[in-house]
Amino acid sequence: FPYTTLFRSESVFEQAEANIMRQNLEKIMQETLTKREKDVITMRYGLSCPPLTQLETAKKMGISRSYISRIETKALSKMRVKLEKLDRSE
Repeated sequence: FPYTTLFRSESVFEQAEANIMRQNLEKIMQETLTKREKDVITMRYGLSCPPLTQLETAKKMGISRSYISRIETKALSKMRVKLEKLDRSE
């Protein structure tokens, strides 16, 4: 994810921690989400570009805003379940 203001940090330690978080997020998305779900999450949360609204994302993808909302909700739920499973296995 080249563009991530979410993970900008000051110290070397913070940068390393942010890099690990970014890698973990990327891995979870890759293992859990469909391409469409990944695209929506990436656009909505600004993982490779400035964050877009649901309407902007819908226009880019050629689908309705309400469908973007449903995709986003489902994708976040799938990621949450994956994280909970990972937490239990540690």
